[in-house]
Amino acid sequence: MMKTYRFGKIVLTQQALAVFIVSIISAFSALFMIRKNPQLAIITFLVGLGLGFYVTYVTNCTIVGKCKELAWFLVAMNIVSASIIIPMRLKSV
Repeated sequence: MMKTYRFGKIVLTQQALAVFIVSIISAFSALFMIRKNPQLAIITFLVGLGLGFYVTYVTNCTIVGKCKELAWFLVAMNIVSASIIIPMRLKSV
């Protein structure tokens, strides 16, 4: 039986919770740079937070399944990257 944790409507596996905790700690560590460069610290924190949510979702999805949203997100990212890369490749030919 898989151990899960419930936070309101969100259910996370042990692995996803571990990834989330590490990601949050990493994101908050960026705020220690705030004295040297506040703008960079805030941007790094927000990017780290966003990536933390993403990797937590991917980890949970990988274990539990039911990854329809992730599949559509990956389709969209492939379309975006192809629309950027293909014109660049055509210009270099």
